[in-house]
Amino acid sequence: MKFKQYLDSENISAENAANALDTTVVSINRYINGNRIPKFDMILKIKNWTKDKVMPNDWYLPANDNEPLPPDGVA
Repeated sequence: MKFKQYLDSENISAENAANALDTTVVSINRYINGNRIPKFDMILKIKNWTKDKVMPNDWYLPANDNEPLPPDGVA
């Protein structure tokens, strides 16, 4: 599950997520909008906070499981 999907499904605001995860609303909004992938320690914090509903792979896999992954070497 993507982080934005989790927040929407639980009706959690970016501000509440930022407070719970000890980060800024700006960072949360960047994660939600796909402008930044969190550092691994934050990914683990989010994983634990969401009770494993947002897993580390969710940050890297396409939102649509039917989308192919980009070729090797392409970001």
